[in-house]
Amino acid sequence: MYLFSYKDFKTGLREDENKSYMIEKLDLYSNAVSLEDEPFYETINRFRSSIPYAVPKEILFDYDFELLLALVASSFSSSYSLEFPKNSSITSHIPELYITVISEDKSVKKKISKLWPFQIIRLFEIYLEETINLYTFSMEDENEVNPIKEEYNLRKRKFDMIIGEANTIMNRRKILSFSP
Repeated sequence: MYLFSYKDFKTGLREDENKSYMIEKLDLYSNAVSLEDEPFYETINRFRSSIPYAVPKEILFDYDFELLLALVASSFSSSYSLEFPKNSSITSHIPELYITVISEDKSVKKKISKLWPFQIIRLFEIYLEETINLYTFSMEDENEVNPIKEEYNLRKRKFDMIIGEANTIMNRRKILSFSP
Protein backbone atom coordinates (compact mmCIF):
# COMPACT_ATOMS: atom_id res chain seq x y z
CA MET A 1 0.00 0.00 0.00
CA TYR A 2 1.41 3.34 -1.07
CA LEU A 3 1.24 6.54 0.95
CA PHE A 4 -0.34 8.46 -1.93
CA SER A 5 -4.00 7.53 -2.39
CA TYR A 6 -5.89 8.66 -5.48
CA LYS A 7 -9.19 8.28 -3.65
CA ASP A 8 -7.97 10.57 -0.84
CA PHE A 9 -6.57 12.98 -3.43
CA LYS A 10 -9.96 13.27 -5.13
CA THR A 11 -11.67 13.74 -1.77
CA GLY A 12 -9.22 16.52 -0.93
CA LEU A 13 -9.91 18.27 -4.24
CA ARG A 14 -13.64 17.93 -3.71
CA GLU A 15 -13.34 19.57 -0.27
CA ASP A 16 -11.05 22.40 -1.46
CA GLU A 17 -13.21 25.36 -2.49
CA ASN A 18 -10.49 26.55 -4.88
CA LYS A 19 -10.12 23.18 -6.62
CA SER A 20 -13.49 21.46 -6.30
CA TYR A 21 -14.38 22.62 -9.82
CA MET A 22 -11.82 20.11 -11.17
CA ILE A 23 -13.65 17.16 -9.67
CA GLU A 24 -17.05 18.59 -10.61
CA LYS A 25 -15.88 18.76 -14.25
CA LEU A 26 -14.29 15.31 -14.07
CA ASP A 27 -17.53 13.88 -12.63
CA LEU A 28 -19.29 14.91 -15.85
CA TYR A 29 -17.13 12.44 -17.79
CA SER A 30 -16.09 9.82 -15.26
CA ASN A 31 -17.41 8.10 -12.16
CA ALA A 32 -14.18 6.19 -11.54
CA VAL A 33 -13.11 5.53 -7.98
CA SER A 34 -9.57 4.35 -8.74
CA LEU A 35 -6.95 5.99 -10.92
CA GLU A 36 -6.77 2.86 -13.06
CA ASP A 37 -10.45 3.27 -13.96
CA GLU A 38 -10.14 6.91 -15.04
CA PRO A 39 -10.54 7.51 -18.79
CA PHE A 40 -7.18 9.35 -18.88
CA TYR A 41 -5.29 6.51 -17.18
CA GLU A 42 -4.48 4.87 -20.50
CA THR A 43 -2.61 8.03 -21.53
CA ILE A 44 -0.58 8.07 -18.31
CA ASN A 45 0.06 4.33 -18.58
CA ARG A 46 1.70 4.80 -21.99
CA PHE A 47 4.55 6.49 -20.09
CA ARG A 48 5.07 3.73 -17.54
CA SER A 49 8.52 2.21 -17.35
CA SER A 50 10.15 -0.12 -14.89
CA ILE A 51 13.46 1.67 -15.31
CA PRO A 52 14.97 2.22 -11.88
CA TYR A 53 16.03 5.68 -10.81
CA ALA A 54 17.44 7.06 -7.58
CA VAL A 55 14.88 7.81 -4.89
CA PRO A 56 15.27 8.51 -1.18
CA LYS A 57 16.08 5.12 0.35
CA GLU A 58 13.83 5.75 3.36
CA ILE A 59 10.74 5.94 1.14
CA LEU A 60 11.67 3.49 -1.64
CA PHE A 61 8.60 1.32 -1.03
CA ASP A 62 6.22 4.08 0.11
CA TYR A 63 5.31 5.49 -3.31
CA ASP A 64 4.60 4.21 -6.81
CA PHE A 65 7.70 5.66 -8.43
CA GLU A 66 6.83 4.12 -11.81
CA LEU A 67 3.59 6.12 -11.73
CA LEU A 68 5.48 9.25 -10.70
CA LEU A 69 7.82 8.91 -13.68
CA ALA A 70 4.81 8.40 -15.97
CA LEU A 71 3.14 11.54 -14.61
CA VAL A 72 6.33 13.57 -14.95
CA ALA A 73 7.02 12.31 -18.48
CA SER A 74 3.48 13.00 -19.68
CA SER A 75 3.35 16.47 -18.13
CA PHE A 76 3.03 19.56 -20.32
CA SER A 77 4.22 21.85 -17.51
CA SER A 78 7.72 20.59 -16.82
CA SER A 79 10.62 18.84 -18.43
CA TYR A 80 12.71 16.03 -17.06
CA SER A 81 15.90 14.10 -17.59
CA LEU A 82 17.49 10.88 -16.42
CA GLU A 83 21.11 11.67 -15.64
CA PHE A 84 23.89 9.42 -14.50
CA PRO A 85 26.30 10.60 -11.81
CA LYS A 86 29.45 11.95 -13.45
CA ASN A 87 32.12 11.06 -10.90
CA SER A 88 30.74 7.83 -9.55
CA SER A 89 32.06 4.33 -9.74
CA ILE A 90 31.31 2.36 -12.88
CA THR A 91 28.98 0.15 -10.84
CA SER A 92 26.66 3.07 -10.11
CA HIS A 93 24.28 2.39 -12.94
CA ILE A 94 21.05 3.93 -11.62
CA PRO A 95 20.20 7.36 -13.06
CA GLU A 96 18.87 10.36 -11.18
CA LEU A 97 15.50 11.75 -12.24
CA TYR A 98 15.56 15.53 -12.52
CA ILE A 99 12.46 17.67 -12.98
CA THR A 100 12.77 21.18 -14.37
CA VAL A 101 10.03 23.77 -14.12
CA ILE A 102 10.36 27.06 -15.95
CA SER A 103 8.14 29.96 -14.94
CA GLU A 104 8.51 33.43 -16.36
CA ASP A 105 12.17 34.24 -15.69
CA LYS A 106 13.04 31.39 -13.32
CA SER A 107 14.10 27.82 -13.90
CA VAL A 108 14.08 25.34 -11.03
CA LYS A 109 15.68 21.90 -11.36
CA LYS A 110 15.09 19.30 -8.63
CA LYS A 111 16.54 15.85 -8.11
CA ILE A 112 13.90 13.32 -6.98
CA SER A 113 16.34 11.53 -4.68
CA LYS A 114 16.78 14.71 -2.64
CA LEU A 115 13.09 15.43 -2.06
CA TRP A 116 11.23 15.03 1.20
CA PRO A 117 8.16 12.74 1.40
CA PHE A 118 5.74 15.69 1.50
CA GLN A 119 7.35 17.00 -1.71
CA ILE A 120 6.87 13.63 -3.42
CA ILE A 121 3.18 13.65 -2.46
CA ARG A 122 2.87 17.21 -3.77
CA LEU A 123 4.32 16.10 -7.13
CA PHE A 124 1.64 13.42 -7.43
CA GLU A 125 -1.00 16.06 -6.68
CA ILE A 126 0.37 18.64 -9.11
CA TYR A 127 0.74 16.22 -12.00
CA LEU A 128 -2.64 14.59 -11.45
CA GLU A 129 -4.32 18.00 -11.27
CA GLU A 130 -2.70 18.86 -14.59
CA THR A 131 -3.81 15.55 -16.13
CA ILE A 132 -7.39 16.02 -14.94
CA ASN A 133 -7.46 19.59 -16.27
CA LEU A 134 -6.12 18.53 -19.67
CA TYR A 135 -8.61 15.68 -19.88
CA THR A 136 -11.64 17.80 -18.97
CA PHE A 137 -10.43 20.61 -21.25
CA SER A 138 -10.23 18.20 -24.18
CA MET A 139 -13.71 16.88 -23.36
CA GLU A 140 -15.17 20.40 -23.25
CA ASP A 141 -13.56 21.66 -26.45
CA GLU A 142 -13.31 19.20 -29.32
CA ASN A 143 -10.92 21.58 -31.12
CA GLU A 144 -8.34 20.84 -28.42
CA VAL A 145 -8.46 17.04 -28.69
CA ASN A 146 -5.99 16.71 -31.56
CA PRO A 147 -3.45 19.29 -30.32
CA ILE A 148 -3.44 17.62 -26.89
CA LYS A 149 -3.07 14.14 -28.45
CA GLU A 150 -0.24 15.43 -30.65
CA GLU A 151 1.57 16.86 -27.62
CA TYR A 152 1.20 13.56 -25.76
CA ASN A 153 2.55 11.71 -28.81
CA LEU A 154 5.52 14.09 -28.99
CA ARG A 155 6.21 13.55 -25.29
CA LYS A 156 5.89 9.79 -25.73
CA ARG A 157 8.52 9.79 -28.49
CA LYS A 158 10.84 11.84 -26.26
CA PHE A 159 10.14 9.46 -23.35
CA ASP A 160 10.97 6.39 -25.45
CA MET A 161 14.23 8.03 -26.53
CA ILE A 162 15.20 8.97 -22.94
CA ILE A 163 14.35 5.51 -21.59
CA GLY A 164 16.22 3.83 -24.47
CA GLU A 165 19.34 5.91 -23.84
CA ALA A 166 19.18 5.25 -20.09
CA ASN A 167 18.79 1.51 -20.64
CA THR A 168 21.78 1.50 -22.99
CA ILE A 169 23.97 3.29 -20.44
CA MET A 170 22.80 1.04 -17.59
CA ASN A 171 23.49 -2.11 -19.63
CA ARG A 172 26.93 -0.84 -20.63
CA ARG A 173 27.78 -0.05 -17.00
CA LYS A 174 26.57 -3.46 -15.84
CA ILE A 175 28.75 -5.20 -18.43
CA LEU A 176 31.78 -3.07 -17.51
CA SER A 177 31.27 -3.69 -13.81
CA PHE A 178 31.50 -7.44 -14.39
CA SER A 179 34.62 -7.24 -16.57
CA PRO A 180 37.82 -8.70 -15.07
